[in-house]
Amino acid sequence: MHQFTTQRLHMRLLDERDKALYCSLYTDPVVMEKIGKTLAYEKTEKSFAIALKLLNATPQRHYVWLISDKHTGEALGMQNIAINKQDSTQAEFGIMLTPKSYGKHIAFESIGALTEYGLHTLKLQKMYSYFQPSNTAILKIAQRLNYQIDMQNLQPNTGQASCYMLQAQYKDTFIQH
Repeated sequence: MHQFTTQRLHMRLLDERDKALYCSLYTDPVVMEKIGKTLAYEKTEKSFAIALKLLNATPQRHYVWLISDKHTGEALGMQNIAINKQDSTQAEFGIMLTPKSYGKHIAFESIGALTEYGLHTLKLQKMYSYFQPSNTAILKIAQRLNYQIDMQNLQPNTGQASCYMLQAQYKDTFIQH
């Protein structure tokens, strides 16, 4: 349940086996460079426990998937969807990849599949994400996936830009059925 694949990738919900990866991503300064502050290991352990608890909440409003290589099973990163508390037809998403996954079009493929999953399977009307304007990799991915990008109205306090996709706009197919 709540898993999907692409040509190269498999996404499954996070579970206890993924604690080491989760903690390593949030404590890695290279991974966190364009995301936010690097966390202390103890804080990532608490965050991981909260993430697992949210995955089992009813109704489920938060999903975190492990991204792995479909053929080798190697963990490549994580991505998530957090459904908006005020409007359950909208959700924020994000992605974190291991540094050795950089430059291999993993983010493009996994965000494309995540978008399709969110808009079609979860029946969301809008998916959006915030990112640092200096994060040119995410900007290029958003452009290639036809997300609407707002670099003008930066978020107060964080200075982040945003992008969004409406269900009516979405056309590409990434998930293999």
